[in-house]
Amino acid sequence: MNKIFTICFLVITAFLFCLSNDANAQGCKDFSVPVWATVQSLPKPQITINWTKISYANGFDIRKKKNTDMYFPTLPNIQLDSSKRSWVDTNISVGSVYEYEVRTMSETSTTYGGYIGPFKWAATGYVAAGIEIQPADTQGKVLLMVDSLTSSALGMELAILQDDLTGEGWGVVKKVVPRAETFNPTAVKVVKDSIMAEYNRDHSVSAVYLFGRVPVPYSGIITPDGHVEGTGSIHTGAWPADCYYGDVNETWTDVTVNYTKSTDDRNRNIPGDGKFDQSRFNNIELMVGRVDLYNMDYFKPDNDIDLLRKYLDKNHKYRSGAMQYEKRMLIDDNFGTIGFGFSEMFASSGWRNGYLFFGPDSVRTGDIFGVLKNNSYMWAYGCGGGSHTSCSGVGNSKQFDTIQVNSIFSLFFGSWFGDWDAKNAFLRAPLCSEPSVLTNAWAGRPTWFFHHMEIGEPIGYSARLSMNNNLIYNCVYKYSYQGQDGGYPIGQPFNYDYYKNIHIALMGDPTLRMYMNTIPQPKNLKALQPAGERVHLSWDVPDTKKQYFYYIYRSRSEEGPYIRVNKDTLTDTQLIDTMLLSGPVYYMVRASLLETTHGGTYYKQSRGSLQYIVATGAEDNPEIAFNMKAAPNPAIDHVNLTLSLDKTSHIKVDIFDVSGVKVSSIADLALAGGVHQLVWDLRDTRGNRVQAGVYLIKLSANEKSSVLKVVVMP
Repeated sequence: MNKIFTICFLVITAFLFCLSNDANAQGCKDFSVPVWATVQSLPKPQITINWTKISYANGFDIRKKKNTDMYFPTLPNIQLDSSKRSWVDTNISVGSVYEYEVRTMSETSTTYGGYIGPFKWAATGYVAAGIEIQPADTQGKVLLMVDSLTSSALGMELAILQDDLTGEGWGVVKKVVPRAETFNPTAVKVVKDSIMAEYNRDHSVSAVYLFGRVPVPYSGIITPDGHVEGTGSIHTGAWPADCYYGDVNETWTDVTVNYTKSTDDRNRNIPGDGKFDQSRFNNIELMVGRVDLYNMDYFKPDNDIDLLRKYLDKNHKYRSGAMQYEKRMLIDDNFGTIGFGFSEMFASSGWRNGYLFFGPDSVRTGDIFGVLKNNSYMWAYGCGGGSHTSCSGVGNSKQFDTIQVNSIFSLFFGSWFGDWDAKNAFLRAPLCSEPSVLTNAWAGRPTWFFHHMEIGEPIGYSARLSMNNNLIYNCVYKYSYQGQDGGYPIGQPFNYDYYKNIHIALMGDPTLRMYMNTIPQPKNLKALQPAGERVHLSWDVPDTKKQYFYYIYRSRSEEGPYIRVNKDTLTDTQLIDTMLLSGPVYYMVRASLLETTHGGTYYKQSRGSLQYIVATGAEDNPEIAFNMKAAPNPAIDHVNLTLSLDKTSHIKVDIFDVSGVKVSSIADLALAGGVHQLVWDLRDTRGNRVQAGVYLIKLSANEKSSVLKVVVMP
């Protein structure tokens, strides 16, 4: 391990020395275009693509494609000289999503690390943009794959996660799978077969969330960190390959690769050992993310179940809006450019995405542990020479336990820790930290692209995009230069060799978005079915300060997926379902506001308010059986009332205090037989909140009555 550190230190020092003696040397930020979009819908819709001044730029190419198109056009849509700072696109449709690439043409005659100029390159920036982008009708299904021990130990916490996912529009299918603390090819197959069975049954499956010690696939003969034979410890061989779980079309083999020189037994790969041959994949169809905190004994408590419990707690706090953060990005770059013959401008994954998310003035440099222990940054990027448990110039895995880290999304790059299944692995360590890191990725070989998150896509979308990227999105182009190796081909990206490699993986929850729960939920959702009619839904506005739009969804299962009921955007706080349904029905109402980001405007939604009803078309009958349940009890801000009627009946629900004084009336109407949901918001007939104490809720139907006692807390 010391030998590794020594090699990394000498390499870094030598290259940085060359740079420090070059007055014209550039940093990684010069190889990323700070680009963002502004939009207007009237008098004519237009999207304006903006960027800041780029040193050394000779001009700008603008390429455009629809979000659904596979590639940008070969020829640019527009070419501009270096004085331009924006371009206006009027050939657009409101509601559509477009992607734009801004590429610079640059040249310098400087010398880097023994390589002689002139150097030519192209830096890039990307933005996904649109006007009044509608929310997706459904997020599809997420397969929550949980190992057996974790499932039994964290049942309550996982139930909260499932409720969170459902409220955000995901259909959730939980699968309990074998736990594998060491490599187990049989268990890997069990997990993949379970995924394929659900996907083949329902193609709405879009994401796989691996939680706990879910079996780890290995594949390939790769060395993306460059530690090959002759460089000390050998890292060539099979690496962890979670992409295997997201590939639903290709056949993975185990017959050709035969490599046993790897320093770590985990990386050795021979025919028939259960480690696959593939070093690259064709296409990954499903988003995949992993939260696996096994074998992380640097952390207190030193068992993965307790660490996973802590992760779920901070995950829920972030999703529910209880976690605060500053909208900015921190970059701790310990590689820099360090010579065109070595670096791919690793930190461009930080600069390019940070520029888009927060603007150039909110992307800052600094020491990750030094800054984040007292300051909040939504995103953080760090890189430097590495080992399985350290990143030179950044720190080590243990520090994520001893120093507070105030960031949500993180990215790191350096040798060895891209192979994340090692003990106390640096790539998994941030997920064990307090108070807030929720995702991490090895961003540098290849570059990662997150620009769709600015218009509401989850990070799993960006992970899949970065996995499948094959010259669709590029970081820095090597155009040409003269050097010891004879130069590079015209137009080849720096990190082309690492595109579509099996090692690309997301550590963390793939369903997370930026700016979650910034919109309050609708209140007091009621679901009733008057006799002989369709289901009536009504709710209260989240607050009276803004004009909200509402989206109503329906499902036959509490776990979803939920299908939108209202075709047009709704501003009213009530709706009659046009479908005449029978049996259990689940409804979800989500509030929405038109939000402006650096990607334009889109309808950002709240978490969903849920209600359940058993719909029926039964005729009136005076002989009726009924019951009523109230929860929560004791109550703090509301009480949900569940009414079960076996026949159509006229019902009344009234609230009384213990002295018999009527406090409020909740309902007085005819309802069909079935299960109905009402809400008492703990207010009296004048709209004032009642005092703490005991209250009686009386249900009357066809001269029969039932009374429940409810305790209202202060």
